[in-house]
Amino acid sequence: MQQMKSNTYLFRKPGILPVILVFMLCILSGCRWLPSTKRVEGIVPEDTGITADANGLFIRPDAVAAIQVIFTDDESLERSMLREDYSQLSGLLRSVVYDTHWNDSGIMVKMVEPDYVLLLSYTNKDQDRPLEELYIWREGGRIKFRNVWFLLPAEQQPHLYDLMEKYRQEDL
Repeated sequence: MQQMKSNTYLFRKPGILPVILVFMLCILSGCRWLPSTKRVEGIVPEDTGITADANGLFIRPDAVAAIQVIFTDDESLERSMLREDYSQLSGLLRSVVYDTHWNDSGIMVKMVEPDYVLLLSYTNKDQDRPLEELYIWREGGRIKFRNVWFLLPAEQQPHLYDLMEKYRQEDL
């Protein structure tokens, strides 16, 4: 009758133990190279109403006092966004994706002026920055906030642009 090998058989072979240890070390340290949800340059404190990070843009409608919509093709046309549209805007901006290509590559980009500029003021008037600017380009679905670039998914672009164009009307 043949005797069964013990569980330590592999460890008695020369060279197996170091290979297993290196493999385990690679697995354990591999998490360090996974993409993280790091905060980016566009951080805004929680109490201001808008937060930008690698996960997107988050607007707290309750902390926003007013949003002005400026159309860059006609800068004389500046409208106040209705409070009832803040949550829709917030939902659309929540879907943006951090643009790793434009933010992390160090490339310099010369852009045409944005199609829309949103000026956000907050209910917390004690902050150093009374207004924040959010730039929106129709071409490419690009959004820029505090020098951080984001991409709006193609399926959300018509909804955001329709919301902005709503404010071209005189009767709002």
